[in-house]
Amino acid sequence: MIITNKWVKLALLNIFLVSLIGLLMRYKIVFPMPGIEQKYLLHAHSHFAFVGWVSHVLFMLIAANLGKYLPRKLLRKYDYIMVINLISAYGMLVTFSIQGYAFFSITFSTLSIFVFYLFSVFLLMDLKKINVEYPASKWYKAAVFLGVLSTAGTFYLVKMMVTKSINQDHYLGAIYFYLHFQYNGWFLFAAFGIISEWLQNKLLAWREDRRIFWLFFLSSIPCYFLSTLWAKLPLWLYVLVVLATLAQTIGWFLFAKQIIALKNNFAQKISRLARNLFVLVIVAFTLKILLQLGSVVPLLSKLAFGFRSIVIAYLHLILLGVFTIFFIAYFFSEKMIRITKLSIMSASAFVVGIILNEFVLMVQGAAGISFRSVPYANEALFYITVGMFVSLLLLFISQFTRNSHHSSM
Repeated sequence: MIITNKWVKLALLNIFLVSLIGLLMRYKIVFPMPGIEQKYLLHAHSHFAFVGWVSHVLFMLIAANLGKYLPRKLLRKYDYIMVINLISAYGMLVTFSIQGYAFFSITFSTLSIFVFYLFSVFLLMDLKKINVEYPASKWYKAAVFLGVLSTAGTFYLVKMMVTKSINQDHYLGAIYFYLHFQYNGWFLFAAFGIISEWLQNKLLAWREDRRIFWLFFLSSIPCYFLSTLWAKLPLWLYVLVVLATLAQTIGWFLFAKQIIALKNNFAQKISRLARNLFVLVIVAFTLKILLQLGSVVPLLSKLAFGFRSIVIAYLHLILLGVFTIFFIAYFFSEKMIRITKLSIMSASAFVVGIILNEFVLMVQGAAGISFRSVPYANEALFYITVGMFVSLLLLFISQFTRNSHHSSM
């Protein structure tokens, strides 16, 4: 498989559709919109974002990287996997929006899981066929292992939904299990694999520090319990969680230190826009690590998970601030999308929207802790979402225009 223009355009279409559902949810909070269930939109928004946007892009980039080492005929299967993955994603987008958790939405959700299993098997088989030292290999193996692990949370959640025997603690535990091993497992380790290979190809001075992988991998499972500190964990498990959180903090410090030491080497390698976007990714992930570190304090954790705005802000910090900006930066740096004035302006506007969205959500959450409300916060979030929606529409449209822009931008 090679990265064809159609896969990248579909990726941009999909993140636009994610923003469309997000816009509908924000509209429904501010203005009456009878006949549409907010909870159904939320399920459609989250499932499609995970499968149709993040997993689609990761499948595409990982398969493209394998293409540098393996013959193209071995990689054709990934095209079929991506087609079926998109069928499941669009199926979930429609059915979750209409019926929430029901037969058809669960069917498409289950299909997406088995597509991921198939991708994982093919990836592991193909990694064995690479005869040279391949630093991304261990990251990809860990990514699919943790991604498969995350699906246990999904199946447990579906079981509770179907049997209608919902225990609130188990329900929250299953949701956080799935979210943790998607965000901090499959997404994170796959992205690290992509960036490690990219750094090796771009920078001759880059030397991989294996400690970074092991610090993140060995701490990945214990860090799940950061999401369940409200469940009164035994002391030994709490100590393990604290140690795991410190391990990830050290791992990120080692990685960021390497990047900063080589920052001057990037100037001639990638465009100014891509550099700025990568800097924002580093800032966003640093914030994520610091918030994670702060959440080991049970009182802070209880406060954070007790206020919806803070939870939403944290999840969007990772999904938008880290992964989405990373993907857009990567697309620009590798010229996988058309670099035009329109694409540069629309991508920049979208990133500004992400920053404003995070700011208002955090202000709203902080006010909630002191039992205050922020006037017009929901209206502000709606109009910010409109801006993000329009910028993504323009970014998608820019891929069909002809006027290119100088790559130094």
